[in-house]
Amino acid sequence: MKAIIAYLSRSGNTQEVAEIIAEVLRNNGYEVDEYRIGRNNPIPSFNEYDLILFGTYTIGKGQTPVKMKKFVAEISYKPERVY
Repeated sequence: MKAIIAYLSRSGNTQEVAEIIAEVLRNNGYEVDEYRIGRNNPIPSFNEYDLILFGTYTIGKGQTPVKMKKFVAEISYKPERVY
């Protein structure tokens, strides 16, 4: 099974959580890719993954950062198993 964790991190906390989740998934037999949003890397094709996880920090009173909203708009679809 193949998984991707796409995350947006400002202080490093979200990155740390993404790395922990990736390790747990790898220990359970997943091949895991980690994608840091906002680093000008090409957006991967999410169609090739069995499991897709998104993570972000929040600002203010729990608002989603604009960079994350733009990323979600860029991928322009909601994969079947996105919650």
